Amino acid sequence: MLISLDNVAQRYGVLPSVALATGDTLDLLVLQTANKFAQWQNTDEYKNNHGKTTKQLEAMLEGVKHGNSKKGSNNT
Repeated sequence: MLISLDNVAQRYGVLPSVALATGDTLDLLVLQTANKFAQWQNTDEYKNNHGKTTKQLEAMLEGVKHGNSKKGSNNT
């Protein structure tokens, strides 16, 4: 509980005593969600370019640089 209190206080930029006095269960849900997102960011799924290969990403970048879009471009 104290670690969660400290993490909530750190996330909101307040002293732990302020978080204890004014916090509620929503703050704990926000903390849990933020922690799960941070954990997901550290997984291979996130680090591996969201399932795209380097060549696919380079091709997408070149398409954007040259104004080519594969999704039905109606550039006017």
